[in-house]
Amino acid sequence: MNQYRLPVGLKDYYGSRLDTKEQLRHYLFQRFDQLGYHKIQTPLLEYEPVFAEYETESRDLYRVLEADGNVLTIRPDLTLPIARFLSTTNVALPNKFSYVGEFMQRHREYQGFEREQTQAGIELVGYPSTKAEFECLTIINQINQDWFDNSLVIELGSVDLAEAVLDQVTKDHDQRRAIKQALFQKNLPVYEKLIEPYSAGPIGTFLKEWPWLFGSSAEIEELLKDSGLPAPIKKIIQQIIAFAQFITNLPGQSVMIDLASKAPQKYYTGLIFKAYTAQSNQYVISGGRYDQLLANVNSKNIPAVGMGINIQMMAELISPATPASRVEIYCQQDQLFAAQQLVNQHVNYELSLADSLREARSLAHQHQRQLMILNEKGELINDLENRTN
Repeated sequence: MNQYRLPVGLKDYYGSRLDTKEQLRHYLFQRFDQLGYHKIQTPLLEYEPVFAEYETESRDLYRVLEADGNVLTIRPDLTLPIARFLSTTNVALPNKFSYVGEFMQRHREYQGFEREQTQAGIELVGYPSTKAEFECLTIINQINQDWFDNSLVIELGSVDLAEAVLDQVTKDHDQRRAIKQALFQKNLPVYEKLIEPYSAGPIGTFLKEWPWLFGSSAEIEELLKDSGLPAPIKKIIQQIIAFAQFITNLPGQSVMIDLASKAPQKYYTGLIFKAYTAQSNQYVISGGRYDQLLANVNSKNIPAVGMGINIQMMAELISPATPASRVEIYCQQDQLFAAQQLVNQHVNYELSLADSLREARSLAHQHQRQLMILNEKGELINDLENRTN
């Protein structure tokens, strides 16, 4: 056993893969800056109660025991630390925040995922208007155009829909939870058994069709045309369809509706949106509205919309940018100042650190770079013996 190998689910990043991640970081921050977002950075470790509203098994969290007995948690989520920050500071709201950071979740390695993930995201806090959701959706569309050649599909759903449907069925908390669990996990035998007592009721037909209500806005409208749904359910579906129709007007953007989609976390309250490609088995982008996010910290219901962007997943899916050709400059010891001036004037130049021309040629060949020589007259000439093309 190699004691220096990495644990399962962790990975080193180097070279072009790391370059792609850094390009994405730069692109996203630049985009967020253009839209007036304020950067925020929270620590990797938080007190465990910060993540009380995070829906995961307790064993999936990484914990650190302090000398004073307090338990710290390595964050599995980046939204809840921002909620903690807002609840303990006097930052004026409404406001818009952007971030890039790492989080860790245990047991992801057994699902083929990395335990440590890099996520970029935005939080629009204090905005009740649906314009906040629209801004997120237009950002996703811009990412789709700039990086995915319009192959990114947006999927819409709503947390409110399941609650509105079950309000028509039962008030029993355990029964509602069981139905939702079977529905979201696509456990159809269990789901069908659970809804059987209500199949003859006013929304019995909808309950039977619910797991399969996935498609375009036109398809969903056709499926529900004569359903006779109660007004609260119909209103939520019409809101989702309105968002979908907005998205269809964005350049090259595909959109689907899933009326049986599960919220990413239990603090979500309204519209949820996700984005994926045919090449991925998990979502690249995930977000939505969570108007009760801060209520768990300071007892105030403050409207909020946000989304997270999986930079690792993006880096895996997009074609890496072709790096600019690099040039190494070889010079004598007494020419270092002049050579450094040339390096400062050209972004793709760098100083060859070799002590001899022979070594410089060998290193340039190894690095797959062009070699140029600063001659005795101070002229920069191509090394014809080491041309890269």
